[in-house]
Amino acid sequence: MHINVGHCAPYGAVLSLTLMAAHNWRALRYKLQTYGIADPMALPSLHSVLDHMEVLALESFQSDNPQRDKVDRDQFVTRLYRPDPPLTATAAVKGVKALPPPPPDGFDAAETRKSFAAFARAL
Repeated sequence: MHINVGHCAPYGAVLSLTLMAAHNWRALRYKLQTYGIADPMALPSLHSVLDHMEVLALESFQSDNPQRDKVDRDQFVTRLYRPDPPLTATAAVKGVKALPPPPPDGFDAAETRKSFAAFARAL
């Protein structure tokens, strides 16, 4: 069974967690220090920081109503990991088809293949 989890740019969950991490940096940094991570830049990737931000966000759903907390956590995760809209969509206005912007110079498919081929030859 294949589930579409939105694996296309701009990765909505990554953007959301990045904004949350920036907004809650002091709390996140304290949380990392409690795990023995004194320097967040020593983590292997940004995704490690975002994983800790997700844990911090999920831990924030605590009240005197555990059932409501579970519903809130489930809704948060559902919103966070919902699939991104497709890159090509039909606009509701005048039936105009909305297309993604063209790639910047040097990033079209042919140029990208040439760059990878040149890199592979250099190895």
